[in-house]
Amino acid sequence: MKLSWGHALGYVLLFFLALHWFYLQRISVINYSLTWNDLSHMRPIGQMVFLGGGALILGLVAYHINLAQKAKILASYILALLGSLAVIAGITWVFRDRYYLHIHHYFLFGFFIPFTRFKNPVSLACQALCAGVYVEGVSEWSMATLWYLRHG
Repeated sequence: MKLSWGHALGYVLLFFLALHWFYLQRISVINYSLTWNDLSHMRPIGQMVFLGGGALILGLVAYHINLAQKAKILASYILALLGSLAVIAGITWVFRDRYYLHIHHYFLFGFFIPFTRFKNPVSLACQALCAGVYVEGVSEWSMATLWYLRHG
């Protein structure tokens, strides 16, 4: 697929739109914290938003797995995705007594950037949005850690 100026303009516009993620956090009925405690005490509207977002992410992951299959890189693509998740899960499990995992929004979006590598309008839109939210999150929170020391 040949990329055009329209694709580039769309990419830039979506990237800059995503830089405004901060304003979504001002919606008071939705708690944007991704700790287990906060997710389990979330209001029903927040649960619906997160379920919808999760369904969208799963759909986009399936779509990108399909693109990886068409590009004949499916095995390495899935291995990289699952391997990355396994490393995070393994570190969390090893240090579970002293530390807890807190996934910041910028990490979640930054995590998906390399998996949106395809020259496809949907993939490029996902990449632009992920990169924009990642940059916004790092500028807001710095490079905060994923694991926090348990108190008490």
